[in-house]
Amino acid sequence: MSNFAVIFDMDGVLIDSVRFHWQAMNQVLAKYNIHIDDSQLRNYIGQSVVHQLNQISEKYETPLDVELIVEELKPIKEELQKGIEPKEGVVQLLKLLHDNNVPIAVGTSSTTIDTDRKLTDAGILNNFQILVTHDDVITHKPDLTVYLKAAEQLQVQPDHCIVIEDAPSGIEAAKRAGMKCIAVQTPYTNTDDLSEATLSVASLADVSLKLLKSL
Repeated sequence: MSNFAVIFDMDGVLIDSVRFHWQAMNQVLAKYNIHIDDSQLRNYIGQSVVHQLNQISEKYETPLDVELIVEELKPIKEELQKGIEPKEGVVQLLKLLHDNNVPIAVGTSSTTIDTDRKLTDAGILNNFQILVTHDDVITHKPDLTVYLKAAEQLQVQPDHCIVIEDAPSGIEAAKRAGMKCIAVQTPYTNTDDLSEATLSVASLADVSLKLLKSL
């Protein structure tokens, strides 16, 4: 068994579900005359959909029926995300970790149902020993609970865990948990958004066992 563990965020790190999520969101929000441009996504990624909708409601000073919107989003997202594939380097990195007996988990703000479906559709669900989702914690990123719970279930001390993230809120959660954090660059964030991470990479294809051990 390795002396460290890796905890992955899901959306934007393992799969490029961010664009599908916001296509669905904008489709539903259109009836409220709200549209979220790609340039604004950095303010919302890494957070639960409920938190996103509450922020949007406050910013646009428009009452939103959050529970109704969440239900409306489900079939739209399911249709858009059919055939979703792992991002560059994901399959190879998961195999590398498995071959070297490194414990791995997912810590995500998505629900358990969404997490299972997305990872199953991408063909990588069985790679993970532990899934900690929106449904498993009361407080969400940037709160540290999701990552502490993942470390606890992996039976690895937090300071021996490396988180892989793409969002400022997730990076903050990892730091609060006392974990190292590798940030994966995406079209939805800029360099400043990732500056609090231990280091950043262009894709998971750039993450090697040597790099992980160096942290």
